[in-house]
Amino acid sequence: MNAAEEEGKLQGVTICANAPSITHSLFADDSLLLLKANRENVDHLRHVLHLYEVCSGQMINKEKSVGLFSKNTGQREKNDFLQALGLTQEA
Repeated sequence: MNAAEEEGKLQGVTICANAPSITHSLFADDSLLLLKANRENVDHLRHVLHLYEVCSGQMINKEKSVGLFSKNTGQREKNDFLQALGLTQEA
């Protein structure tokens, strides 16, 4: 995730104009991914998650995964993002 952000392949979120962007936070066996809901991010995120599964031998549990979006995110962007990642739930 860090390398993808540094290479400009993922765009994280910021809390204000001059703050650094954040793409993820990891807690024990849970992950929080923070990205702008656009096609480029979802495509590269799928690549990063696939790479994680291949390298670690672990699988992402999509039944336990949800999407949470800013109130400024349109319904179409939400649906496209969830569908591209194979998620069925929005928090």
